[in-house]
Amino acid sequence: MIKRAVYLIILVLIHLVYGVTWLSLLKLSLGIILVFYIAVPLIYHFCPTVPRHLVFLPFLRWPRGISFTQPELSGLRAARNFYVTTSDGVRLGVWHILPEQEIDRVSNGDGEPDSTVFESRLSSGAPIIFYNHGNSGSRAGPHRVELYKVLRKIGYHVVCFDYRSYADSSQVIPSETGVVSDSRFMYKWLRQRAGRSPIIVWGHSLGTGVTSHMVADLCLEGDRPTALVLESPFNNIQEEVRLHKLASLYRKMPGFHWLFLKPLRDNDMMFESDRHIANVTVPVMIMHAEDDLIIPYSLAVKLHRAALRHHPADRIEFHTFEAQYHYGHKYICRSPRLPGLVRDFVEKSIHWHNKQ
Repeated sequence: MIKRAVYLIILVLIHLVYGVTWLSLLKLSLGIILVFYIAVPLIYHFCPTVPRHLVFLPFLRWPRGISFTQPELSGLRAARNFYVTTSDGVRLGVWHILPEQEIDRVSNGDGEPDSTVFESRLSSGAPIIFYNHGNSGSRAGPHRVELYKVLRKIGYHVVCFDYRSYADSSQVIPSETGVVSDSRFMYKWLRQRAGRSPIIVWGHSLGTGVTSHMVADLCLEGDRPTALVLESPFNNIQEEVRLHKLASLYRKMPGFHWLFLKPLRDNDMMFESDRHIANVTVPVMIMHAEDDLIIPYSLAVKLHRAALRHHPADRIEFHTFEAQYHYGHKYICRSPRLPGLVRDFVEKSIHWHNKQ
């Protein structure tokens, strides 16, 4: 009602100020209705590129002008950029960031680490965080770099990468199958080089959908990582889209599910974490901020409940970050609680893993 009242007020003001006739205003209103409530939904439904771009947002490339080959320009000393090629020919851009205690051990004398020993340090025994980012941007996103610094300070390696279609990785059309395949390839690459070092898979935002799916597959195959961290997750992409602010314009329309949600399934973009988590047989830590305006806190609660239906409570952690701290969707990394929570979770997960 409020939106309608505001719209009517705007029409009256246009009529009074500019002298536009009521007939012209009626035509304008009909045009707006035709565009927003008929053309847009039909374009979204029948053009797969539109929902794919809205889910993955690979065209939002920030920060601009980043040099992926020089992670030190993003404030990451002792970090290596390299590329791997997947079994289906996709090139992925990767960063490996050393833990603080490793920097001096691999210095080549000029203050920078020798790239020839990066891979060998992965098997040093220090935990490895395998980070899967959310949609838009790249592995060089400022809030992501903030998190890498926190994790390396705890004493962990961080290996992060860009999925197909993002940043300097191959510009291949993304899908759930595709990005999960990219993540799986990187995990296998790490596994071959990690020795007995623990691997903790970490997903943020859309990356939680990627990692839930990928880790579930690994667990079914008997090649499970040490643990899974889900930062700012949703339960499934259909519910995330349904609750998104942009969907509020259309949510009450007849046929909303067919118009807006069915294309997600038809075009391989379901990201059903609440289904996949049933097969995740490693410790899971879920973290979410109450004031997250991108993915509602309630969806993380639903994912937690789904996990508890299949796994013992002592293997599933859920941590809430209160709205008063204003961490939102991206900045849980700024919480002074985070290092302790992560350290305790990793230590417990390693202990659990070693007993299996």
